[in-house]
Amino acid sequence: ALSSTLLLLLIATANLKVFALRGVLVQNSNNETVTLTQEAPTVLLTTEQLLLLRLQGWDANRDDLEQILPVDLYPRRPLESNMENAVESGENSENSTAVNCLDDESYVFTASAADESNNLNMTCSDIGNFADILRKGLCDIIEIYQKCPEGCGRCCRDDPDYFIYTSFIQNEIQNCSWISEDESRPGHWCNSVNNGRLISDGCPVSCNACRVHMTQEPTMSPSISLSPTNAPSTTSAPSSSPSDTPTMTPTFSPSTSSKPSSNPSGTPSKAPSTSPSDKPTPEKKPNLIFILTDEHNFRTLGCYRKYMRSIGNPDIVWGHGNYVYTPNIDKLASEGALFSNFYAVTPLCTPSRASFMSGLHPAFTGDSDNNHGSMDDHITTFASILRDQEGYFTSYFGKWHLGGEASPGWYDPGRDFGFTNTRYRYNRGHWKYFEASTDSYKVQEYTIDGEGDFSGNLDKHYATDFLFDRSIEDIQTALDADKNFAMVLSIADPHGPNNVRPPYRTMFNNMKVKYPDSGKAAVQGIGNPRWNNVDHETIDPNDAAAYIEDYENDSYFQNYMQQYYAMVALIDANVGKLLSFIETKGIDEETIIVFSSDHGDLLGEHGKMNKGRPYETSAGIPFIVRYPEKIQNGKIIQNAYSSVDFAPTILKLMGVDHPGVTFQGVDATPEIFNSDKLVTDGDRITFTYDNENTAVWAAAVMSGYKLVVSRPDVPWLFHYSKDPDELINYFEDPQYAGVVEKLQAALFDGMQKYSVPLAKKADVFFWDMPACMDSAEVVELRSGRKIMCTDIIEDDEQSRNRCSRQNEVRTKCARACNRCTCEDSPGRLFVSGELKMCNQLSAQCGHSRVRQFCPSTCNAC
Repeated sequence: ALSSTLLLLLIATANLKVFALRGVLVQNSNNETVTLTQEAPTVLLTTEQLLLLRLQGWDANRDDLEQILPVDLYPRRPLESNMENAVESGENSENSTAVNCLDDESYVFTASAADESNNLNMTCSDIGNFADILRKGLCDIIEIYQKCPEGCGRCCRDDPDYFIYTSFIQNEIQNCSWISEDESRPGHWCNSVNNGRLISDGCPVSCNACRVHMTQEPTMSPSISLSPTNAPSTTSAPSSSPSDTPTMTPTFSPSTSSKPSSNPSGTPSKAPSTSPSDKPTPEKKPNLIFILTDEHNFRTLGCYRKYMRSIGNPDIVWGHGNYVYTPNIDKLASEGALFSNFYAVTPLCTPSRASFMSGLHPAFTGDSDNNHGSMDDHITTFASILRDQEGYFTSYFGKWHLGGEASPGWYDPGRDFGFTNTRYRYNRGHWKYFEASTDSYKVQEYTIDGEGDFSGNLDKHYATDFLFDRSIEDIQTALDADKNFAMVLSIADPHGPNNVRPPYRTMFNNMKVKYPDSGKAAVQGIGNPRWNNVDHETIDPNDAAAYIEDYENDSYFQNYMQQYYAMVALIDANVGKLLSFIETKGIDEETIIVFSSDHGDLLGEHGKMNKGRPYETSAGIPFIVRYPEKIQNGKIIQNAYSSVDFAPTILKLMGVDHPGVTFQGVDATPEIFNSDKLVTDGDRITFTYDNENTAVWAAAVMSGYKLVVSRPDVPWLFHYSKDPDELINYFEDPQYAGVVEKLQAALFDGMQKYSVPLAKKADVFFWDMPACMDSAEVVELRSGRKIMCTDIIEDDEQSRNRCSRQNEVRTKCARACNRCTCEDSPGRLFVSGELKMCNQLSAQCGHSRVRQFCPSTCNAC
């Protein structure tokens, strides 16, 4: 039975949206109405909400809680004026005992549920990051109170490992004590983000931001249930006349009743408008919001960093603590499914976008397999099916990039491709501000130089804000017309030019960004395939380290990264605004939200600041699907998919058939809908490949592995779990022969079936490894000097001496040193669309690749 000694009641209902405070009437297990006393700090929380907190990682600051908890009940940072009990000495005035300020890092508290799969394990760190009301309730448990002195606020301390960049140009850093040395610094610094963290979180004592509330020792026993017998009648309902204007956080008011609820689900009670009927109610159609960013590195999203940490891969490559906080996009993942191996079929704007829209590979969409090409008029998109067949209100906002060279290209008559509202769709260009005419259909675009025209209203006209606001207006229009809606919200950020509106522009100015290790390796000639031409000029490997240091410290690189982070932060804030709006309107459960990008951005990894390579953060993209009505929270899908698979998957997810329309992509809903929290069988293979203009490489990908073939180099096999930086070629490792064989078979079939540009344009390239090949790696001489095999010159005495006297040179540069034996390679070459061995290639010996692969057959020894 529920009594006044019950500490924390966690109600497992799907629709309860607020915490109920003490004094609220609830229903106990005997179906009696009970008023909780002021002495019993009671919190009502849905299992859904608690799981959300767990799946978000527990370690974010209070901003993400504000997406769940009403701001009026839970202020973000309540401060205590009395710091006597908060300092690290830990002298507690109530019990006069010294408090050890270190939490027990091994302690785990379990909140049990009837369904054991929903049990919650909480550490002291988790508890310390809760909002104060929930935190205090937990810390009234004796065991938690004793094990978690810092988490419970009995004391707090500045993080000794946290430091502040006070000047990133001179690389000046300070610890927390620097804040308190000048009385002006707390007000100026404490509420800013520095070194990837809110300073007041890293330096709570110096910032006078300790959260202290423990006044007496608790008497509660450690018992929390997630599954009470009956749910309370307390409900949370939006205002009867909600504003059409979106707000960052919806405000709810708990309602109470003196009688037990007849609606134990926790949802608002409402009398039916008609008498009950035995007729089945047709399933309500879902809405769709597809958010598509541009050139987005998935490492900048907290949900993907969390996933990478969970599998032991590095999540941050730009320096410790250098990350963007993305609670709203992370919420999409924690309340839906995250795809960990999703790829742009071609990591370039136009071909990738064409595949997203059509469910076809780029070669089958017209000229859109080239960047700035135009998608054929006859292509049927997923939007065409939703509008013409199902009656959806369809809209497209933002960058289109499927209409040829036109820039910006606001109007494209007769080419709506199933989108009824295209007023705010433009073809291409990366504009920073927009202004819509009030008396015509016209929209005017501006570069960053036009910012002065919008002084005082930047957040109304900056491109990201503007497009999100127009999409929210569009949703309201659909709701007013009682229509289901489907929209694409295509945001041009974080693609360059790298600049953003204030105050985001300076948000990361104190962050000192490091150049990624894989980029340093590539510039130095280590682990860099011949198909990856780095952005930097040809550098003597002996000077590479100094060059990298200068580049890393240059203001160009620092500003590029800081502005990129800031663009991502602004996108996330607008995702939060959109989420709050649909929650306020009561349509969040029935609205599918997809978050993805047209391709990635290496951001210095592998020596590149762009896309177009088969590496994970270039070809790999974020892909998150949230559909609360159908998809379980926190699902991870590790099997490989690509942008071609979006159209068939989203239509199936929406319950829409497409008779007469054939897609080349596959439907991923069997894995989305299954009961497994983690989906990975490792067998599914997808493809990503270069565009028609360059046609340099093609790759087959399965969970954990990637095979890349190319014009200029030997085949490469990457193995993520062993080499997450993709620097090592495992192709010749015999233990992966089965993986190679499987990927090769799939890739050869896919290249023919989907008209992959490499297969069409390259006459000859290595399908298997040649018997003798110079390394593309740097070669270190005994003197310590570094050379490349291309530095070995025939008939040069110094080169002959190096080849004859230094084993490292002979081994890595066998061809340059004329050390190859006259043997044909045992594998195959790709020749004019066929795989051939040397005994089939005597007629093709005029090609240099054939002579290199088959020196005996071609008499080329």
